[in-house]
Amino acid sequence: MNKKYENLWNDDNVTGEETNSIIELLKEQCLYFNEKNTIAKAKLIEMQYYQSAMAILVRGVVSSTALTQGHYESQDVETEEKMDINDLLKDKYYALTLYNDKYKFNVFYISVFAYYPIKIEIDYDIAKEINGGNKEMTIADFEELKSVLANILKTNKVRCVVQKLRTIV
Repeated sequence: MNKKYENLWNDDNVTGEETNSIIELLKEQCLYFNEKNTIAKAKLIEMQYYQSAMAILVRGVVSSTALTQGHYESQDVETEEKMDINDLLKDKYYALTLYNDKYKFNVFYISVFAYYPIKIEIDYDIAKEINGGNKEMTIADFEELKSVLANILKTNKVRCVVQKLRTIV
């Protein structure tokens, strides 16, 4: 076939660093903590993301409006039954949680996408100690994540929480 136009596809690999190691790093940190503690524990918990009632209402209105205006459906037999790859690329949300039999403390929430940058939201008191109070941080790569995580875990707030979890049962 004689081609009339130039190839516009970028055939290079994705240039961003993949985030495959994040969950492994965080779970391993929990293991280190749990090896030294019998009463207080650490766990990485996968969170479900819920929108506010207003956002759901707006989305419902938009969806019903879109349906009355029409929508797209595939008529292609070859691709019709395929799973949407966007389901594999969605952000996943986690919380690093310290807990005992009675209390828990979410040290931070982290939103993990397939590639950096990722977002982390830390406890306000921890944020005051490490960066002047900015609860939301954007992490550019794995090395920055390890550095931020080390700073978080060494804060007075985390040490205080751990001490309380060990003694208040």
